[in-house]
Amino acid sequence: MPSSDSYLIVGGGLLGGHIVDLLLQRGEKAVAVFDLKPSSFDSSVKVYQGDIADPDAVGKAIKAVSSSFLIALLSISKATC
Repeated sequence: MPSSDSYLIVGGGLLGGHIVDLLLQRGEKAVAVFDLKPSSFDSSVKVYQGDIADPDAVGKAIKAVSSSFLIALLSISKATC
């Protein structure tokens, strides 16, 4: 069962990184799904490598949190529509 002060941040690059930093400053727990782990993340941040289109990464990460911030964008080309 996730704790009440745990948050998932999915994507967002620089913005997502700032949200992680703000949560940590408030003493909250942060879990992130990013393509690449930013080197500036505190070691207490659990990072799942992946993106919004990766159901395994998002599915594992969401089980550990009580709330989430979705900042990622999904790009769809005309060729796949």
